[in-house]
Amino acid sequence: MDLWHILALSVVRLGLDANYDRLEDFVNHHKLIMQILGVETGFGEGKVFSMQSIKDNVSLLDEETIMQIKEIEKEHVRSYLER
Repeated sequence: MDLWHILALSVVRLGLDANYDRLEDFVNHHKLIMQILGVETGFGEGKVFSMQSIKDNVSLLDEETIMQIKEIEKEHVRSYLER
């Protein structure tokens, strides 16, 4: 699982207040989430993430860290728009 997958799944988990079972269902069976992660093929199939992989990696990011990332992103967007 790469950093993009960890960040995106952490945001989905926190945004939906989802448990890991629900998150595993989203990542492995919902086309839009698979497209966001960049793992869907043209046939509606994609990489399968195991429950243990999801738990081990998504638990690395807590809400505070995601909020810090959000603030950094806001600063970059603001500086870009000021150009």
